[in-house]
This record gives sequence, structure tokens and C-alpha cells, in this order.
Amino acid sequence: MRIRVLPLAVLLLLVCLSVRLPAQFLSRKARLSTPPPVPSAATLPSATAQPKVQPPVRLKEPSSQADKLDYFAGVWTERGEWQACVISGAGFFETQYDNRWKNDRLSSSWSWEGQHGQEDLRFDSKEGVYKWHDDGTPGKEDWKGTLKRRTWTWTGTATKLSDGRTVKGRYTEQEGSPTEYSFWYEISVKGGPWTRVMQGSAYKIRR
Repeated sequence: MRIRVLPLAVLLLLVCLSVRLPAQFLSRKARLSTPPPVPSAATLPSATAQPKVQPPVRLKEPSSQADKLDYFAGVWTERGEWQACVISGAGFFETQYDNRWKNDRLSSSWSWEGQHGQEDLRFDSKEGVYKWHDDGTPGKEDWKGTLKRRTWTWTGTATKLSDGRTVKGRYTEQEGSPTEYSFWYEISVKGGPWTRVMQGSAYKIRR
């Protein structure tokens, strides 16, 4: 009887193993095919969990053209010389500009021989040009400008002299380096040729 019981026990053992092995194999296969869980923020290293400090955002028109006005940001000193002409006498001058961003405009405060004024420069995306508004002394002026490579060209509205002649102005700034540019001013009387009546250089004192 013992001899027959032993083979029966072995047979039962083999049957049990044949049932459990496929189940264990499938279970392991399922675990391997399941992607590992994504670590939560609590389990990440503290170095990556720390928020990054974002720089302050300057409100401005999202345009690469507008960004180019940043060249003039900072404090600049302009030194130049006027030639005697129908709109000015001859002489040297020195003007200081403090250019700061205010929303989407580069606001400039200038001072010259006891006089003070305010200017605003911006890019007009509708017209595709730069605009320069000057609330200077004794009056206000509006200019439109273009930038080609490193040369800024501004043209103003025509004004009338006391004798009735019209005068149109063209102001040019040529970037030489991040801290220096040259400039000159030309006038056209009654639609005639452009004549240079002023020129000089500008130097950045501080950002």
C-alpha cells in the first residue's frame, strides 16, 4: 500500500506544479511589460524640485523689430556741432539722454543747456515703421524711422519758415559699437537736395 501511495503523491505534486507554474510565469510577464510608475514630485531630488527664479518680464510688443530699440536703452551723451543754416546758428552742443523702457515704449528724458524734454520710441507693427515722438522745447515733433543693418534713418514732417519756405528733416544714426554711434542731421528746403547741417557722436555712460 505504501508503494502505491508514494507514486500517487508524486503524481499529485506534479499536477499542482503544472497548474501554478503557468500562472506565476504569466504574472511575472505582466509585471515586466507594465511601465514603471512615474515618480511624483515628492520623490524627486530636492535640487530639481526647487522652483526656478524667472527674470522680470518687460511688457512690450512681441516683435523682433521692437527688440532692436533696446540698443538705445541706458544713459547716453551726445556731442556734436551745428552748421549755420536756415533753422539754426553755428555752434557745439552736448545733450544727455536717459532711455528707459515703459511698457512697449522706450521713454527718453533729455537735457540740454537747461532745457528738458521727453521722447518716446516704439515700433508700429501696423505701419511697419519705427515712431519717435518728441515733446521737446519749444514744440512737439513726430518722426518715422527705418533700420537697415546698423543704420537708423528718421524723417520728420515738413515745417514752414517765416518766409513761407518748407523745410524737411532727416536724422541718421549709425551704430558703431554697443556703446557708441555717430549721427548727422540733414535738411531739404522746398524739396531741394539734402544738406548736412549737424553731426556728432554718442557714447553710452551706463546701462
